Amino acid sequence: MLAEDGGDPAERHKELLHTLGNLTLTAVNATLSNHPFQRKQDLLSVSHLELNRQIAGTSRWGAKEILARAEDLADRAIRLWPGPAEVHQVEKARDWSLLHRALAALPMGAWTTYGEVATLIDSHPRPGLGHLPLGRHRSRRDTGRVARRWRSPG
Repeated sequence: MLAEDGGDPAERHKELLHTLGNLTLTAVNATLSNHPFQRKQDLLSVSHLELNRQIAGTSRWGAKEILARAEDLADRAIRLWPGPAEVHQVEKARDWSLLHRALAALPMGAWTTYGEVATLIDSHPRPGLGHLPLGRHRSRRDTGRVARRWRSPG
């Protein structure tokens, strides 16, 4: 069918193989393999997933159909999982030197909170977590409980 669309079918196959429009969820991937579309239709027609049955109900599976399905799946995904109302500019880089100096000044076993680290670097607590050296410092939540990351198995 890709040959009927014009151009080099092997090149077109390579181009469309791992795309959203050609995606299926199935436990029989090895069985589907590179079989002709008619054989795949038989296997997908008994699928319990509506998206696979739609492929099985299609009379042909060429580039036009794969691209149209990609558009449809993308539209569905956008409707199901809309993006944020506001888009904030992602910070490209941060100077971590202040945090590193502060951590170096803390004595071994000293306590801090993620919130204190965040305040120091004017950030949300998450970005600073990767900079806290394991085993050297301990962290507690603002509630006073030991943060899960720092609990020992005992």
